[in-house]
Amino acid sequence: MYTVSGSAASCRLTADALLTSDDFDMIARQLAAHGLKVFRARKIGHVCARQITSQTAPPDDAAGQRGTIGDWLVTNMSKDCRVIRKGDGRLDTYVIPKDKFANLYQRDTGLAEFGEVYAPISVVDAVELPGGLDIVASWGDRQRFSAGFLLRNGGEVYGADTPTFSSTFEYADNAAASA
Repeated sequence: MYTVSGSAASCRLTADALLTSDDFDMIARQLAAHGLKVFRARKIGHVCARQITSQTAPPDDAAGQRGTIGDWLVTNMSKDCRVIRKGDGRLDTYVIPKDKFANLYQRDTGLAEFGEVYAPISVVDAVELPGGLDIVASWGDRQRFSAGFLLRNGGEVYGADTPTFSSTFEYADNAAASA
């Protein structure tokens, strides 16, 4: 179950359970009534990534996510390949299952402090939430942002705070940018 509240300038989403792709569509229809439209966004920020090679838990930077051998530990980078840190100074690091990584990234040139550099290849559906969100991400962690974006990448629905989104995504078409 989820709740959309506020006006266009303060629209906020709250959900205590994982959101599905169908939920994203229903939320988008509700947000459209506030003048907030879904647009396509292309990830432009690279990532540095390394595969997990043992059962040890990823570092605290991975927001408590645990991967298994073969999964990827990924750290977001800006389009100029600088590592992104969250507001509290922690790295913007997360785990991507091994069976999903190749659909999201391809090897690029370079090596960074936290792994090899990969370029994004995916496009997502996105909608801005000026009043923020408090949801459970597709990997089970709670995401709380005072302003941000709800994203759908394939069947996964999750959020991004405004600074991370601005550093790592761009509008996928000019029509959405002027909407």
